[in-house]
Amino acid sequence: MSFPHRESTYVRLGPVEAYAAFHRRTMTIVNGAVVLSLHSVHRSRTPDTLRSLREGDRISTPDLEPIVPGIARVQWEFGESNEDDEYRLSTVTDDVVVTLSIKRTQIESRFLGEGRLRGTAAQLVVTIEYGYA
Repeated sequence: MSFPHRESTYVRLGPVEAYAAFHRRTMTIVNGAVVLSLHSVHRSRTPDTLRSLREGDRISTPDLEPIVPGIARVQWEFGESNEDDEYRLSTVTDDVVVTLSIKRTQIESRFLGEGRLRGTAAQLVVTIEYGYA
């Protein structure tokens, strides 16, 4: 049985942007203003799975499962970055810092920013755990 309304809840990712510092990888979330960022907790010890993401790679969201297998069992913390003028929702799992962010200019208030990021985090976890079935 097919449920077309479910497709609207899937998180789809744009191409990977790779940075040297902490082996940071970012991807925009398609059809939204939210950016997903992954980077190593430790400067000197980076998970091989994180390093395997290369500049320009196009991956499906379930492909993140080997990088952050514990994502469904963590708590997220909301905060603001005055330096980058954005709202952030972050967590740490499997030696990887996972951050969702949205520019303040893209959302009407702090309250709505936190709601958008927490909703996106929930969709991200479900898409990683259950795929696009």
